[in-house]
Amino acid sequence: MISLTETELREKDERLRLALVATGLGTWEMDLVHNLRHWSDETFAMHGLTRTQANDAHMELNDQVMHPEDRDRLLQLHDELRKGRDDYLFEYRTTLPNGSVRWISARGKVLERQSDGPIRIVGVTSDITEQKHLRQVQDRQDAQFRLLADALPQLVWVADAKGKVTYYNQRRQQYFEEPQANTSDPQWQLLIHRDDLSKTIASWAHAMQNGQDYEMEHRLRMADGHYRWHLSRATPSLGLDGLVASWFGTATDIDHLIETAAQVKLLDERLATAEEGAGALVYDWDVQSNHVWRSNSLKVILGWEPHEIEPNSAAWHRLMHPDDLARLSAEKPAGLTDQDDHYIAEYRIRHKDGRYRWMIDSGRVFRDESGTVIRQTGTTLDISVRKQLEMSEQRMARLIDLSFEPIFVWHPKAGIIEWNRGAELLYGYSRAEALGQLPQALLQTRYPVPTAQFMEILHDQLDWSGELQNFDKAGKLVEVESRYQVIQFDNEMMVLESNRDIRERKLGEDSVARMAAVAAASHDALYGANLDGIIEAWNPGAHKLLGYPEHQAIGQHIALLADPSRHAEQLDFLRRLAAGETIKPFDTVRKRQDGKLIDVSMAMAPVKAADGEVIAISVALHDIGERKEWESRQRLMNRELAHRVKNSFAILQAILRSTLRSTPDPAQFATAFSGRLHSMAAAHDVLTENDWRGAELGALLRHQLSHYVTGQRIRISGGIVNLAAEHAAPFSLIFNELATNAVKYGALSVPQGRIDVSWLIAQVYHGGGKLVLTWQESGGPPVTKQGQQGFGMTLIEKSLANAVVDMEFKPEGLTCTLTWPITKNGEQLAPTK
Repeated sequence: MISLTETELREKDERLRLALVATGLGTWEMDLVHNLRHWSDETFAMHGLTRTQANDAHMELNDQVMHPEDRDRLLQLHDELRKGRDDYLFEYRTTLPNGSVRWISARGKVLERQSDGPIRIVGVTSDITEQKHLRQVQDRQDAQFRLLADALPQLVWVADAKGKVTYYNQRRQQYFEEPQANTSDPQWQLLIHRDDLSKTIASWAHAMQNGQDYEMEHRLRMADGHYRWHLSRATPSLGLDGLVASWFGTATDIDHLIETAAQVKLLDERLATAEEGAGALVYDWDVQSNHVWRSNSLKVILGWEPHEIEPNSAAWHRLMHPDDLARLSAEKPAGLTDQDDHYIAEYRIRHKDGRYRWMIDSGRVFRDESGTVIRQTGTTLDISVRKQLEMSEQRMARLIDLSFEPIFVWHPKAGIIEWNRGAELLYGYSRAEALGQLPQALLQTRYPVPTAQFMEILHDQLDWSGELQNFDKAGKLVEVESRYQVIQFDNEMMVLESNRDIRERKLGEDSVARMAAVAAASHDALYGANLDGIIEAWNPGAHKLLGYPEHQAIGQHIALLADPSRHAEQLDFLRRLAAGETIKPFDTVRKRQDGKLIDVSMAMAPVKAADGEVIAISVALHDIGERKEWESRQRLMNRELAHRVKNSFAILQAILRSTLRSTPDPAQFATAFSGRLHSMAAAHDVLTENDWRGAELGALLRHQLSHYVTGQRIRISGGIVNLAAEHAAPFSLIFNELATNAVKYGALSVPQGRIDVSWLIAQVYHGGGKLVLTWQESGGPPVTKQGQQGFGMTLIEKSLANAVVDMEFKPEGLTCTLTWPITKNGEQLAPTK
C-alpha cells in the first residue's frame, strides 16, 4: 500500500482548499457513530449561517435548515444508504435568514459502513439556485412559444431531426379532421394535391439531406375538402453540436395572394429546447511543470475518465472547439493582468460522445514574490443550458422580426414591447420610436367601437380579427386586416397584433372591370400593355411561366420577353393591334427571366373603350412545351422503330437459316422456329409496353415462361434489373430455349417437376459488376448425360455478347448459370467493352 508523507498530505489539503476557495464549493462530513456533523465555512455560507451561529443554537444542521418536504425525501435517501447505496446526489431547499430560498446540491459518498448501515459519509455542496431558475425560464419560454404559435394565422409545425412531425399549433383543425395531438408524415402528405406531391417530397428530402432551409408553394386540402395554395417554409434548428436537432416550419394560406400578386413569408425559426445540464470541474495547474490536477467530476460533466486526459494544458486545448481556441489564443491571457488576479472565459469543449458543450472557466492565478504566475486554480462549469436559453431568447425575437407581415406585441399600460421589421416598413416608425407607445395613440387606430369598449371585448373574448384603419408616420391612411390575440404572461395581459396591408386589394376591387378579359384565362400567362408596349398588368400565370414577378414586369417593354431577333416582329404586332386587328393564336418562342427560350402559343387582341377606340392590348400565352416535346419524342420513336424492325428482320433471317441447318424434319423445324419467333414477339411486347426504352428482366422472364407453365411449378426471384432494348431479344431467346428443353426432356416434361430462376448483381466495384442468373430444374426425369450440342445450345451460349454460360447436367436436374458483365452507371445495363 502506498502511503503519503506528511508534506504530501499538507500539499494535497492545500490544493483542495485553494480549489474550493476558487470554486465556491463547500464540504461536509457526517460521523454517524458519534452523531457529529462537520460543515466547511463555504457550506455554512450557502445556508446563510456562520459556524458560531450554528454552534450557539445547537442546530441539527441538515434538519433545521432544510425545507420540510425535502426532509421527507432525505429520510428515503437514508433508508437507501442503509440498504447498500454508496454514492448519491441530493438537491434541497434552504431558507436564509433574510427569508429568501436557495437551492443546494449535495453530492455524497459513503466512506465507511457497518452491517447495519454507513458510519461515515463525506461530500461537497454547491448553490444551484441559478440553474433551477434557468430551467423554470426554459419551461416558461416553451409555453410562451406555444401561445405565440397558436396566435399566428399560419399553420405552425415542428419536426424532429428525421422529419417526423411532433407538434402542430391550433390551426391544424382547419386541415385535419381527427383531433389527435400528433399527426405523422403520411397524413400530411395526404393533404398535398397529387400534382404537387412529387416535387414537394423531393424538395423536402433535399432540404433534410443537406440541412438547408425549405420553401415550397403547393396546394393543400382543407378540412372541408377544398384545395388552397400555401407557402410552406421550414428551417433547421441546430443543437450545440452543430447538427440538425429539429425543424421549425409554417404553412401560410396564400390563395388570396395569387389574385393580388403579394406573398407573405413565414416565420423562420423555432425556439429550441434548452439542454438540461450543470456541473463543476475543479482543476489546479502548476504552470512551471505544466502539470494539471483535475477532480473526478471530469467524467460527470464531460464523460472522460481522468486517466484518458493527459494532465497538462495541451490535452485540454485539444478538446476545445477550434474556433474558440483560436479566439482565446488571439486575445490577451484572461485575468493575468487584473489587479485581483481573477479570470473568466467562455468556450466550447468536446464531450466524450463527440459533441461540444459550453463551459465557463473561472478562477484565479497565484504568483511568487517576483510576480511570476506559478499556479492557476479554478473551476469549469457547464453552461450549455444558459447558452441554449440565450439562443432561445434571440430566436423568439427573430421569430417576430423575420416576418414580413407587420407584427407587434403590446401591453395595455406599458405600451409596445416588440415591433418587427414589417411594422417599420408599413407604418414608417422605427423600433426605437414605437417601443413604449400605446399602439392606439401611435397609429391613431379607428376601431369599430369606442376604444374602451373594444378593450373590454378583447379582454373577454381573448382574440379579435377584422378590418381597421390606421395612420402611418406621414399621416397617410393605412387600411389593414388585423388580428389580435391575448397572451397571459406572468398574470399580465399581453396582446399580439398582426396587420396585413389591404390597400392594394381595395384598389384591385376597383379595377375588376378593366381586368375581366385577363381573369377569363387565368390558367395561362396573361398580361396587358399600353399602345407603346409598356406592360401595365401581369397575372400569376405570367409570373409562373416567364419567371418575372409582377413588380419586375410592370413598367417594362414587351421586348423584354422576346429574343432580339424577334423585336421587329413585336413592333409589327403593336402596329396591327393599334389599328384594331386581332392576332390569332400562333406558335412561337418567348424568353424567360433566366434567359431560357420556351415554346408557347400566343394570341393578342386590342382592348377598346366604349367608343371603340383602342386604348391597350392584351396578350395570352399558353405553354406548349409538353406538346413540342411529345412531337419530338414521336419522331424519335418512329425512327427508332424503323431501326428495330430492320434489326429484327436480320435476327429472324439468321435464326431461320440456323434452324433449317439443324432441323431437317419439316414438323420439327416448324415447332422450333415458331417457338423462337414467339420468344422474339414476347420481347417486343414487353418493349412496346415500355415505349421501347428497355425491358425489366423479371417482367420479360414471366412473360416468356407464361407460354409454357403457370402456378407453383415455377419460382422467380431477384431484384429489379432494367435491360437496354437491344438486350431484350437475346435474353428472351435464351429463356425460350431453356423452357423448350425443359418441356421436352427436363422438369416440365412431368407433372411434379419445378423450375427455380434467380439472379443477383455480384462483385460490384467502382467500374461495374456482374449479373449472375441461375436456371435450376428439379423433380424431372433423371439426367444421365449431356446430349449432343445443337443449335438451341448454341443460341443459349452465343445470343448474349460477353456472357459466360455454364451448363451442369446433374442427375437431379439441369442447372444453367449465366454470368454477364455490366456497368453501374444508372439503371440501364449494358455489356462492358
